[in-house]
Amino acid sequence: MAERSVARKLAAIVFSDVAGFSRLVELDDAGTMAMMNAHRTESWDPTISLYGGRVVGTAGDGQLTEFASTVAAVEAAVAIQRGMIERNSGVPEARRIRLRIGINIGEVIEERGDIFGEGVNIAARIGVLCRPDEIALSEDAYRLVAGKIEVKFIDDGEHRLKNISRPIRVWRWADNRTIAGVSAPSIAGPLPLPRKPSIAVLPFDNLTGDEQQAFFARGIAEDVAIALSRFRHLFVISPYTSFAYKDGAHDTHQIAREFGVRYLLRGSVRRGGGQMRINALLLDAPNGGNLWSDHFECANEELFAVQDRITEKIVIAVAPEVQDAEIERSRTKPNRDLGAWEMVARANWQISQFSAPIFAEAEVALTEAMRSYPDNSAILAALARCYGFDCYFGWQRPQAESLVLAADAAGKAIALDDRDESAHTTLGMVHFMSGRNALAIDQLKHAIVLNPNYSQAIGGMGITLTYSGAPERAVEALNRAIRLSPRDPMRFLYITQLGMLEYLAGRYDEAVDWKIKAIQANPNYPGLYRALAATHAMRGDLANARAALEKFNRLAPGATISTTLQMIPFAVQADAQRYAEGLRRAGMPE
Repeated sequence: MAERSVARKLAAIVFSDVAGFSRLVELDDAGTMAMMNAHRTESWDPTISLYGGRVVGTAGDGQLTEFASTVAAVEAAVAIQRGMIERNSGVPEARRIRLRIGINIGEVIEERGDIFGEGVNIAARIGVLCRPDEIALSEDAYRLVAGKIEVKFIDDGEHRLKNISRPIRVWRWADNRTIAGVSAPSIAGPLPLPRKPSIAVLPFDNLTGDEQQAFFARGIAEDVAIALSRFRHLFVISPYTSFAYKDGAHDTHQIAREFGVRYLLRGSVRRGGGQMRINALLLDAPNGGNLWSDHFECANEELFAVQDRITEKIVIAVAPEVQDAEIERSRTKPNRDLGAWEMVARANWQISQFSAPIFAEAEVALTEAMRSYPDNSAILAALARCYGFDCYFGWQRPQAESLVLAADAAGKAIALDDRDESAHTTLGMVHFMSGRNALAIDQLKHAIVLNPNYSQAIGGMGITLTYSGAPERAVEALNRAIRLSPRDPMRFLYITQLGMLEYLAGRYDEAVDWKIKAIQANPNYPGLYRALAATHAMRGDLANARAALEKFNRLAPGATISTTLQMIPFAVQADAQRYAEGLRRAGMPE
């Protein structure tokens, strides 16, 4: 009998597993598996599909994937790892799902949909060499991607791998968090220092032993960063970006190089028994020196007095030329109730997740908080943001009703605190969604005057200008928002608009690239899939257009072309017609 031939092929093989999986399962088996499944369905599998890969199989925490292209395999792996950094934001350190990924190129045997061979074994073995959040490439895989992708790999030398007779040279991924594109500012590698003093506030460590207090520590750091950013002579990185670093294990010199800043502020919070202790340390990162440190102990109700003292001390240490009047302004924040303030910190994180159930939780919590604290502008501004985003997708109520509620909440927030840049930004975006672009621009300008480093106001300006027929000014604003906050949870909105600008210019291939980057940053935002559907359709790729539209309809059902154009106020009719045509070709009903 003739021997059956074996099917062989060349493939890029990707093996991934979860660091510390056994510990996670022991800690919470059901919760860990639920998180794993959510990551797979919402992030990993969609990204693999976007880059043309195929999941061969899964076993526990391990997953085997193949790609026809090594470049596509590496780009997909980088996108997944970067996505996990965002998805882990707000998750307690002990419960994070952190991947190790190994990639090899080699000949494999395919049988009944599965793949076997030494190439698979090498991918699995080098994956085990990784630290959490890393990617390792074999020498063969590295040769095929060197110079073709925008991420950097470090030569880790030769390794002896189990059951592999020859040594294998391994290259490790060094995350430079690239956002590629002609219009975007490059954030790969070290950024140049701005001409004025520059600082990033890292998240304060939560030393309470209670994970529920993590929001408390996060909120303190955020408040300090926002207070600092009101000083116009400072360049302050948005706290939403610097919060990607949630513990003290990171190299401060590398963080400063990545953000393009000289100074870093880090600290810790310990709270218990009605008392609180805050430690803070200011670093001159390029020189490796500690410029200033201090600690504060007080009763919980004195929190904002402590925040003011920290802000004043930092400003004096970083920029002694600051005028007394500017320091006095840093003390003008009202002494709000601590419970309300913590609620806003938690709700802002929930809003950034763009998940309908979590969104609903934020709205309910803020509505309840308003009953206890009816004069709190921060709660009203956060509630207005909830309503504003809901008016796009109709998750909680008819869209027109949400728009009225958003305008009312934002207006009340401003009436309570006219210096709140967040409230002015929200009202500006409500004007934008109502088709009052000129009013929106004026309101956003006011927010930027109040706080010239507030990335969400600058990004909101970029969004408004995108649909106002001002593409050059829109690109400038969007790029500045990304520069100030390159990992802000809301930055995917700015990336999306850079893609929309390419779409409106008829550069559909470039537009698709931007949409994919935005999805990697936040796969839960429905509008991304709507825009991707229109873009694929204009390229003539109807299969991917319909798949994207189906995803959009699952996240935000019931949309039509007419309702979409009602919520997106194109000032230029030709732009509206171009977008409508893309949606029409993708299959959206009129």
